[in-house]
Order: sequence, then structure tokens, then C-alpha cells
Amino acid sequence: MLKVDLKLGTEELSGFISVRCSSFGNVKSVQIHLDAKPFAIVEMATRIEALQLGAFFERTIFGNCVLLYLEDENNSRSGPSFVMPPDECQRTLSTLSCWLI
Repeated sequence: MLKVDLKLGTEELSGFISVRCSSFGNVKSVQIHLDAKPFAIVEMATRIEALQLGAFFERTIFGNCVLLYLEDENNSRSGPSFVMPPDECQRTLSTLSCWLI
């Protein structure tokens, strides 16, 4: 689950999510859905980048896209959102590369 400020406009929210996910690779697009259970579909440039992003958030991956549920950071009961350190990103990517062989 990705903690965001759901009070932001769709364009601002899309930009925020794009920046957060760009640490996993090139983000091609972000689609925001603010229904009863808010979520975003994040399209990455490559399948490997999608696998890396999906593995970090433990989310559904389809093609180059990842389904991320959104949680309002203003109503969150847990701690602050976490950004994966670069060395952990590299270990995750190495593991995912083995799955693709």
C-alpha cells in the first residue's frame, strides 16, 4: 500500500506517485482511480522494472503494469511510508532477474 495525500488533485497525485515509483525505473504512465478503495495502475517502461516495483509493494503485476492500493497518509494509523534503500533495490532486481531466466 502506498501512502499518499488523497486530498491532492488527480494530476498532483499522479505526479507524486510517478516520482515515488521512479526509484524502481522509468514510469510510463499512472492512472488514478479514487473509488471506494483508491488505487493506481502504474505502467513501467520494462517488465523487470514492473517486477521490482510489484515485489517491493507486494502487489499484482500484469505486463509492465503494477496495481497499487492507495492509503490516505492523513488517516494512517501506521508509521511513515518507506523508501527502499538503493542497495536493497539492487538485491531485489538481482532476485527478479533470476526469475526471468
